[in-house]
Amino acid sequence: HTAIIHVSDSRVSSIPDSTSVCDLWVENGSGNRTTIVRQGEPFRIMLQFDSQIVSPVDAAIVVENGKKQPLFATHLSDLSAPAVGKGIHTYAVPIDNPPLRNGRYLASIALFSPDQRLFYDVIYHFPLFDVAGVFDPGFPNDIRWGDLYFPIEWRLDSEC
Repeated sequence: HTAIIHVSDSRVSSIPDSTSVCDLWVENGSGNRTTIVRQGEPFRIMLQFDSQIVSPVDAAIVVENGKKQPLFATHLSDLSAPAVGKGIHTYAVPIDNPPLRNGRYLASIALFSPDQRLFYDVIYHFPLFDVAGVFDPGFPNDIRWGDLYFPIEWRLDSEC
């Protein structure tokens, strides 16, 4: 029997009555909420937050390995406009070609003003999902160094 971990359990700082993370979860390719994805399986990170302010809000998600080391990050403002307006905002962050190998993955999240002067809500090292097994048969299911896999072509260099 395992205890349910809520995203609020990982909160490290927040500004009351501003903007706060309500929920963070993963959905598989079928749109089902899950805590386990297979190597090479597309998935979506879902972030829901409740804004009590009218000012624009930017968001960042940092995906980390089980040792709390950052692997990659994405900001809401990278490709779209910050959220504007009071209310609940839910965003899907598709990871179409995940390079993640077997293991546990965490996420750190921040909600902040676009100029990064105000950090409304900060969550550190929330255990988001595990990668186990293989979805893509081209993904080698063996023991190698590192958390990431991507195909690398070796070429014989005849000039050596």
